[in-house]
Amino acid sequence: MKQDNLSSIIKKIRKENNLTQKELADNLGVTFQAVSKWETEKNIPDIEILKDISKKYNYDINELLGIKNQKKIEKKHILLLCFTVLITSTILIIAFNSFKDDNIKLKTLSSKCANFNIYGSIAYNENKLSMYISQINYCGIEDKNIYTQIDCELYELDTNHTNLIDKCSKTFEEGKTIEEILNEIDFNVEDYNKVCKTFSEDNLYLEIKATNILNEIKTYNIPLGAKEACKKNKS
Repeated sequence: MKQDNLSSIIKKIRKENNLTQKELADNLGVTFQAVSKWETEKNIPDIEILKDISKKYNYDINELLGIKNQKKIEKKHILLLCFTVLITSTILIIAFNSFKDDNIKLKTLSSKCANFNIYGSIAYNENKLSMYISQINYCGIEDKNIYTQIDCELYELDTNHTNLIDKCSKTFEEGKTIEEILNEIDFNVEDYNKVCKTFSEDNLYLEIKATNILNEIKTYNIPLGAKEACKKNKS
């Protein structure tokens, strides 16, 4: 149960029914101090009171308990799967158009960070390598911040130094959530060093810095992995 969401819901129910904290408390058989604590996130009602709120004010008990509607979740997963297939198809088309021979190989590029789902690929042959990141989804703890700027850097950690592969920066006058901002970020890196690189589980990273309306910066370092990374050419 998410306490911050529950406190907002209780306050919403009270105001929609034109009740003071004292009046809502009387209807539920509790003190107005209890209602005040619910709305200020200092405490939460027990399950019997939540059932009473649901019954008296015709409110979905599942929403009070923080349980999402399963049908909505399934629909979201289906839409995400369809979108992923579309993105993957687009990546394949770009890759095959970029490489002019039949020796092209493709590897899936994905996030190794639990807070992000990233969809991309590496296309390579003996002469060159290209990377495509077309979708970045945030799936971590709910972030209610409004951000006005995003800065991203895609880099490779080598033995002795860090190689910057690509970067992007965008500003938003009206501000956006982290999910909305990430929808506008992608990477299309052609001819990276014009040679096949070895990408292990640990040496390819994406760094995201999001600046909110208070000029506070939140930084995410996201390790990326490529299945069966390509082998270096023998000299």
